[in-house]
Formats: sequence, C-alpha cells, structure tokens
Amino acid sequence: MKNIDLKLVCEPVNYKAENVRVKWLEKEIGICIPFGRRKLTEDKDKTTIRCILEYIRKKPPHITSLRFCNLQGGEPSYIKVTPTLERQDEKVWDLIYKLWPGLIKKLIGKGNSCYFQPQILSADLYTDYLPKDYKGRIIKSFDDDMPVLIECTSSFLDLAEQNPSVYLRKSAIWDYATFGYVLPKGKEYKLKNWATASKCTSEIVKDFFESIVCYFEVKYECEGIWIVSHKMDWQTIYNIVDVDKVNRDLNHSDM
Repeated sequence: MKNIDLKLVCEPVNYKAENVRVKWLEKEIGICIPFGRRKLTEDKDKTTIRCILEYIRKKPPHITSLRFCNLQGGEPSYIKVTPTLERQDEKVWDLIYKLWPGLIKKLIGKGNSCYFQPQILSADLYTDYLPKDYKGRIIKSFDDDMPVLIECTSSFLDLAEQNPSVYLRKSAIWDYATFGYVLPKGKEYKLKNWATASKCTSEIVKDFFESIVCYFEVKYECEGIWIVSHKMDWQTIYNIVDVDKVNRDLNHSDM
C-alpha cells in the first residue's frame, strides 16, 4: 500500500478581523439566498446585501472551510509538464471527487434535504447539462436566465461516488461557486418561496437563516467548500464528516 500526498482539513474561516469583515461579508455572504430574480442578485440599490448584513452582524454565523490539500497544506498534487506549466494529477483529483459524495451525505445527515444551485445552470440550460439518468426535483427561478435548484438525492450521490468523473468532475453541477442548501425535510417549499420572491426583506433573511441547517459554496479549484451555519461550528462538522477516519483511510490508499 502506498501513501498518498493528500489530507482532508476542517477549520474555521477567520473573517471577523475588522479590516476584512465588511468587504468579505458583502462578497461571500451577500448573495447567499437563492433568489431567482435578476434584480435581487444584481442588487443595484444594495437592499439585499443590506438586509443580509444587518442580520448576520447581529447573529454571526459559523463559517467552516472543508477542503482537501497536500500533506503540507497546499493545493493537491500537480504534475509538472514544463518549467512553466503544470496540470492536475488525474489519480489524485479523481480520488478527491470520489470522496466528495460521501462527505456531502454526512453533511446532509438524516432528516434533511439538499439542493445544489450551480451558477451556470439556468432554467433554459439545465436539461442539456444534467446527467441523462438524473432523477430529482428541479426548482426553477422566476427569471429564466437565473440558476435553478437541483435536488441532491441520495441516488445521485451514489452514482457520483461510483462514477465521479461523469457526475461531478466533468459535469456542470459541482463547479466553482456552486451553492448547496441543506434544510430539514418538509421545508423544501421555502426554496420555491425564495426563488420567486419579488423583493428582499428582513423577514425573508431571518426566515432563510433560521430555516436552513447550513449552506455551502464550492471553493478553491473545487477541492473544498465553505460551510455557513448558525447551528454547526467547525468542530461539529469535523465530527460529522469524521475527518480523522477520512485521513486514516487516505493514509492507506493504494495509488
């Protein structure tokens, strides 16, 4: 058995320093609610951002980084092609994508549902990019050019685990800036409410953060996510996904 230069890291994101807080919050959390109207996401009068910032300044969420990196804490393995170019090591990155479905299953947990919102899959495009055998609920946005919400079913995650290259790595579902929303089962209707809302209000923002278990965003080069939650801090997530077991298994991977 050959060890692999890869580990899973779970740690808090330090965004509370005064010199970065406002700018970071506006950029990373200001567009978190899955509104389906262009005017709410473009937010020219800053109403959406203002409502969200007012809430999270009063009730700061936990923000956790869950990502794969090499044993030194850097980006996962690359193969040097020339002195100036490099490309991803296919074996290492295929393994990363193979492990994500199991981690997402654990993050969702029992009694909850999850919906992805890939930023490039709008109502008039998603049928061309979803796997042909995908079976799940699609929640369309009010505006056709806005991203749809795609149910992350257990059967989809099973297929993604078996064939990550098709269902994650080379699909439009798991891509940079894809959002994932985890809600208790029975509250999925709220996603439809948010997707068709005509304006952002303090009541909607409060309802969003109180309704979700967490939401996450695919970051880096798709080898990590940032998880935002008022219910789970980084230590809770560390235990839920069982980071220690993942790393023990990686330490005995046969490459």
